Amino acid sequence: MLWNKNGSSLEIRTQGELADGRPALDEIVAHGASVHLEQMSHDQWFMGIEAGGKRFKFLSAILVLDTPAKPLPAKVTLKSAGFLF
Repeated sequence: MLWNKNGSSLEIRTQGELADGRPALDEIVAHGASVHLEQMSHDQWFMGIEAGGKRFKFLSAILVLDTPAKPLPAKVTLKSAGFLF
């Protein structure tokens, strides 16, 4: 998907499909864009991108997983909590 407007552009590139058939996000490329990155809490981030006449908002959270029954090193994963067009 590609949007162009007023000298800026935003392209969303996908690669393959998720298990439910939706396209898998590969990368986002923006030229002439405004980017807003904000730490919402110690483990949540917000990012907004405005380009090509569109606004995109992303919310992500870092989850620390640990099993109390088995002391294991904490595993950190990045989970996308929101992707709004």
